[in-house]
Amino acid sequence: SAVLCGVNAVYEMPYPFSCASAEVFARAGVTVAKEIGADYLCFGSESDDLDKLYKVASAIDSAEFEGEISEILKDKSISYSTAREEALKRLGIDAPKSSNDILGVEYLRAIRQIAPCIAPYPIKRVGEGYKSESVGEFMSASAIRKSFYEGTGLLSMPSEALKALEGENHLDLERSNDFLFRSILMMNPLQIEQSYDVPNGCGYFVSDLAKSSSGACEFFNSLSSKSYTSARLRRIVMYACTGVKNIEKMPTYTQLLAVDSVGRAHLKSIKKSTQITVITKHSDSKKLSQSDLEIYTLGKKTDELYYTLLKHPTSANEAYKKTTVIM
Repeated sequence: SAVLCGVNAVYEMPYPFSCASAEVFARAGVTVAKEIGADYLCFGSESDDLDKLYKVASAIDSAEFEGEISEILKDKSISYSTAREEALKRLGIDAPKSSNDILGVEYLRAIRQIAPCIAPYPIKRVGEGYKSESVGEFMSASAIRKSFYEGTGLLSMPSEALKALEGENHLDLERSNDFLFRSILMMNPLQIEQSYDVPNGCGYFVSDLAKSSSGACEFFNSLSSKSYTSARLRRIVMYACTGVKNIEKMPTYTQLLAVDSVGRAHLKSIKKSTQITVITKHSDSKKLSQSDLEIYTLGKKTDELYYTLLKHPTSANEAYKKTTVIM
């Protein structure tokens, strides 16, 4: 779909990095971008104010910020996102509240620390806001997905992308949520807390909420608290159900999902200089170190699960048959 719309190559953000917090997601993305020879990193931004985003990024990396947020988080009832906003406020800085700007700040922090050779390039977001379900000329991703799954017709998409999606076998959201809900029911709180980024006591909260819910819909609609955002709790559920124990190192491999002739030429030009393993077929995983192979295997197990949760379920073995789409 992306290549049909003019993109030269599509590289995968490996799981579990693709399901991580803004900070980890950004660091992983910048790591992959650096290794494939990116000169620019483009990202959506509600404010489109690079100077303002840089100011926030610099403040977060300061010793003063660390002192303020450590003090605020002594109150266990305050979520990290709320504490972060308050810490910035104490430093005289308005924290970004919109999703793209929050991620944009993390991109700038990651670029400064990992790849200062990459230039950030914010793209002004227009149209509907994040998670808006309104139908219009420029719909949000949430609205496009909702329209797609309900079969009401897709707007705000290039015709080439729409054509590529027609007839494709897609994830069954109801079946997927039901799997996650029932998996949590089968775990005890301590098992949940052994997963990555789960605060002490949060496993009991998630477990108790599942037990008190009549089904997946009620469980996920209720998945929020004063201490933890809904997004973080959903990540915790995902990590627990797929066995993610830690995300300590950044990705050292990426999978080439689709490519055209320009993308192939670029890949050939960086092969000798890149430190990242570019996987085009499953057998390429033999090039990975043992620790990297464990992460790759975790991603493949999640891919297996994905194929069994489609609208028209297929064999889990399909996860190992997929190769790079060459245009």
